[in-house]
Amino acid sequence: MEDNLQGRRILVFDDEPHVRHGVRLVLERSGLDVVTAETGEQAIELAESVQPELIILDIISPHREDELPHRHPTEGIEVCRAIKGNARTRDIPVIMLSVKGEVQDREMAAQAGANDYMTKPFNSSELLERVQKHLK
Repeated sequence: MEDNLQGRRILVFDDEPHVRHGVRLVLERSGLDVVTAETGEQAIELAESVQPELIILDIISPHREDELPHRHPTEGIEVCRAIKGNARTRDIPVIMLSVKGEVQDREMAAQAGANDYMTKPFNSSELLERVQKHLK
């Protein structure tokens, strides 16, 4: 990883703690500053307050029972739409993660404003290459 990426801030949202933790470890070992969100609502709030340089979102993160689905988007696609629809966050690149690799899923992510799409499981070096590409 290039020195100019050291300390650059990335937001990671995935409903699966082990995936969130794994992505965080890979990025932090490369010198990146990582902020994580456990819910879609938290991801949207952090995107605006923290102003990361890149956001990594799980494409399908189910609603938690304590959230109101009509008021707080928690599915990754809706989170992406909310981020891209906000003047303060619309220019932040978004990489979507998904276990689905079908064309329609990729198209749905692109229509929501995602800049990139990766299928799970993924290789950590591929993730770092994509992150580096979007942070240049």
